[in-house]
Amino acid sequence: MKTRIIYPAITATALAFFTEPAKCRADDIFVTTGVSAASIEEFNPSGGVTFYASPSTGQGYLSNPTSIALDGADNLYVNNYGQANVLKINSSGAATIFASGLNSWSLAVDSFGNVYVSEGSNIEKFNQAGVGTPFANSGQNYFFTSLAFDSSGNLFAADPDAGTIEKFNTSGAGTILQSSFTSPSALAFDGAGNLYVASQNNTIEKFNPSGVGTVFANTGPYSSPVSMAFDSEGNLFVGCLGNVGGGVSGSVEEFNNSGVGSVFASGLEEPYGLAISAAPEPQRWSLWTLSIAGGLTLFGNYRRGTHSHFWPTRRRASHCHTDMAAIVNTNFSGNQL
Repeated sequence: MKTRIIYPAITATALAFFTEPAKCRADDIFVTTGVSAASIEEFNPSGGVTFYASPSTGQGYLSNPTSIALDGADNLYVNNYGQANVLKINSSGAATIFASGLNSWSLAVDSFGNVYVSEGSNIEKFNQAGVGTPFANSGQNYFFTSLAFDSSGNLFAADPDAGTIEKFNTSGAGTILQSSFTSPSALAFDGAGNLYVASQNNTIEKFNPSGVGTVFANTGPYSSPVSMAFDSEGNLFVGCLGNVGGGVSGSVEEFNNSGVGSVFASGLEEPYGLAISAAPEPQRWSLWTLSIAGGLTLFGNYRRGTHSHFWPTRRRASHCHTDMAAIVNTNFSGNQL
């Protein structure tokens, strides 16, 4: 005789759909400061902390850092000009020598994790194992002080002495993009593919993908911008040397997408290196109740791209440790899909 099993009726009801709060997605901003026995400062919504402090000796000694860049795994690469090497610092702050014997000033990391380092007018490419090969040479007596990739993998290089910006395709073939700048010292691309060029005349210009340029913003007087990076919200951060003799300290200025600026951090010594660890994409969440005949009701969530979970009401469900109920109260309005 077969046994008949009767399962209770289960009803699932969607309550709301929303995007996790922006405060849970803040970027980390890394800035080099100092010359001898320098440090790397990390700024986040909680304020500034020292991410990496140079030891007095050893392979991790940081001397006159001139450029920094992050790869997709949040490893930080530092052009350690005073030691003629490139340091690799992992997310825990442990440093190793990535490449040595260099006379380099600037570096950049492509989407595959390869590190590109400029030595005068030469650019060398290092794979993730630290093995280097020649990538490009401008053919001119240039000294590239800033490198930046566009979304297609083209590498742009700025030379303030010659007043030029050169574009190298993925094969290393170069063309001069512009040759009439006033000491272009820093480059950065926004999410829409616009190129931003900071010059030593305290001007930031914006060039659309067609090459049409306009003045985007002006940094403070005697600021001398030397580094730039965008955060995930489209704000532009600019490292400025200042003028110690003129009473202007080094700083980082922040500009919104309309070009309105403010001082983000001040009192910095030679912030040549600036990099931003972009926050993860905001997660979309949905809230459900699961009712089972007999009176048992569970409350839970489902995150797109992952599997379903059903949790007790007070279970934390956000990576910034906010109660699910609190998130619903503040995010349901205006965020329903």
